[in-house]
Amino acid sequence: MVSMLTAFGDSIVKTVDLCGQKLGISTLNYARMGATAPQGEQLIERYKLLLKPNQIVFIGYGLNDCAYDWTAIAAFPNQEHYPRTSLREYKEAYTRIIETVRGTGAVPVVLSLPPMDADRYFHFFSRYWTEEEKENVLQWLGGSTTHIAQEHELYNTTTWKIAQEQGVQVIDIKNDLLADGDYLQYLSEDGIHPNEKGQAKIADLIAKLIAA
Repeated sequence: MVSMLTAFGDSIVKTVDLCGQKLGISTLNYARMGATAPQGEQLIERYKLLLKPNQIVFIGYGLNDCAYDWTAIAAFPNQEHYPRTSLREYKEAYTRIIETVRGTGAVPVVLSLPPMDADRYFHFFSRYWTEEEKENVLQWLGGSTTHIAQEHELYNTTTWKIAQEQGVQVIDIKNDLLADGDYLQYLSEDGIHPNEKGQAKIADLIAKLIAA
């Protein structure tokens, strides 16, 4: 019987708290809004002594790692711009996170990235911009928001590869929400974070794993 749920990650992983409430299990959730894999690595190093053998530890990063500084791109569309965490750095940091958790005897379980709506995301982060600023970002993106979705999927695919290389189980948030028909019903107005309905569905996914 699982007595506690432990989690490290970004805002998506906060749903572990909801899962704990549903199951009547206490949670130790170190998820942080805006967190990246390198930041998570530092956090786990700080708290790894609290992890116990055979304890399930949920890990979920990538949502912020693949993000760009859109304000900088709007101001300087002709310059080079890079994701918040490079793909190489993301893979290396995430791998070390898994290895650190496993080194304590705990059992790491990875959460995939959720699906996203790139158009909704673009309209949300640019909602207070001038038309020129919006056009600058679209110019940098190549004329559409497709590149945003591609970058998001690249980091999600990389997350899967890391988990497979490390022999770690993955909770497939993205495919589960996509398979339920209109996945937009699970996304908030920013197009990238699950809303209350989406959070509840993710919590159910985690609960199923625990009950298995």
